[in-house]
Amino acid sequence: MKIIAFVHHKGGTGKTTACLNIAGCLAKQDKKVLVVDMDPQGSATSGLGLFPNQDPSIYQVLMDDIPIHQAIFETKSNIYLLPSTVDLFVIESRLSQSTDHAHLLRKNLAKIAHHFDVILIDAPGGHTSLLINTVIAAAGNLIIPLDSGVFSYESLETFHIFLAEVATAYQVPIDILAVLLRGELRFSPAPASKNGLKKIISPFWKKNPVPVCHYLPKSDIAAFWKTKGIQDVTIYQLPYSDKIIQAQMAGIPISHYAPDSEITHIYQKITTDLMK
Repeated sequence: MKIIAFVHHKGGTGKTTACLNIAGCLAKQDKKVLVVDMDPQGSATSGLGLFPNQDPSIYQVLMDDIPIHQAIFETKSNIYLLPSTVDLFVIESRLSQSTDHAHLLRKNLAKIAHHFDVILIDAPGGHTSLLINTVIAAAGNLIIPLDSGVFSYESLETFHIFLAEVATAYQVPIDILAVLLRGELRFSPAPASKNGLKKIISPFWKKNPVPVCHYLPKSDIAAFWKTKGIQDVTIYQLPYSDKIIQAQMAGIPISHYAPDSEITHIYQKITTDLMK
């Protein structure tokens, strides 16, 4: 049984998308998979077809109000879900009252782990107790999604510092299983025009746009981890696909929505590599 967490303290990097689509590929491989939604925004919960603020939820489990097995739902994708709720936004003060607050998720997952082949945790952003719980519960087995913006790359330094502090404070080995680079769809500039207004807005003029999928350089990402003493980090590039958005709106993973698409085949390869 494996537990893997999708983590980054920056929002909007694609953690939930990667988590759900790898879960979908696992389900297609007849694996019994559980997704744990630790993000108060509940995107993984809605992405699997359940209403946000589901009751019961991970909040009640962490607060020891109910046993964990009572908060697990089976979704239409044959993926099991421990849903999120907006109550997680205010859980920090209550967690601080526990002497063992950083290990609450790990201890609860241990009670049901034998029922599943894989447990995937969708982590929240920020440097919170919820993120610390996630890293510890996954025993440091992490997948780091990145968007293609420069701020995402620059944030790796502070995120590494955070992971190093967690590793030292809680004796958790950190294993970066993969970095997922999400492509950003951009457009080539339109031809120049003699019209003054069009000259000003020419970079945004989409008369005949040509889509270009832009990525952060893989070499830069690999070099960053190498400077931190982490060798041979596997880096995957995920192209932009509007089918991903359509699948999210349908409340199912891309593997179920468009099984023959290019993006599905890429997620299938990532999933196969992770299970080796």
